[in-house]
Amino acid sequence: MVCAALLATAAWPTSARAECEQGVRDTTPAERAAIKNALDAVKRALPPAPQGWVIDSDDDPAIANDICREAERKPWTYDRSRTYRKKEGDEQRQAAIASAQEQLTSDLASKQPRIEAIQARMQELGAALADAVQKGDAARIKTIGEENKKLSQEYQSLLAEGNPGQRYHDAARGALADTQFSIQVTINPESDGLPEDAERVSPPPGAAAAARYDSSTNTRQMTTEVIAFGRWREAADGSPEVVPRNGPPYAPHGLTVSVAAADSRLDQVIRSIDFGAIAKLLAP
Repeated sequence: MVCAALLATAAWPTSARAECEQGVRDTTPAERAAIKNALDAVKRALPPAPQGWVIDSDDDPAIANDICREAERKPWTYDRSRTYRKKEGDEQRQAAIASAQEQLTSDLASKQPRIEAIQARMQELGAALADAVQKGDAARIKTIGEENKKLSQEYQSLLAEGNPGQRYHDAARGALADTQFSIQVTINPESDGLPEDAERVSPPPGAAAAARYDSSTNTRQMTTEVIAFGRWREAADGSPEVVPRNGPPYAPHGLTVSVAAADSRLDQVIRSIDFGAIAKLLAP
């Protein structure tokens, strides 16, 4: 039987990666209620949308009804997240991205005759190469290979001509700048979530540590800060793991808060989170 924990990672230890060799048991109403109470407390600690923004995603996490017996003795992992989207100016942004896409399509269309000519010649060379191989004509094979290499380079240069991909990414990044941010709180995570090479920053009161790193994509400039609460130790594999406190495994033993936003907005978002309420989840 495949461990049910794998089917509802929002509510179960993600360290349970194998089959449930020791079987599966139903969770109790008290366990599910305790998890729900913790997730509800997290929800109350998250900020409302700023002016001109909307909450884009804030679904209640699923709480599974069973768990692998070999996983039930470890702290159970569950999380809650919320994403925010800037609604103000949305039509203008979409128009800018559509215009950039049109330019990208137009650029490709203008190059199409040359692209097709190169592709046709490469097909001819493929047939010629097969004939040369069949006849064992080493000199001709070498000549065809050299021409094919030059055509491949010409093809790549043609596609990159004018740097259309970068122009599109720059336009999209400009249009999408500071239009989205997200917050995720993970209770009893597998790790403290602090990359070794990330910049350590001062954590909020009650937190153990915090780190900040660049999490940008091709079209969105983002910075992520991870804030760890609780006590942590080095696991057998060298990664940080939460130190269990007194209490049942489904109770919060440690947690992380991950905030991803534009660099100019990140501090504002972090200040808007009720970290005091989050820290209370680990109170004795």
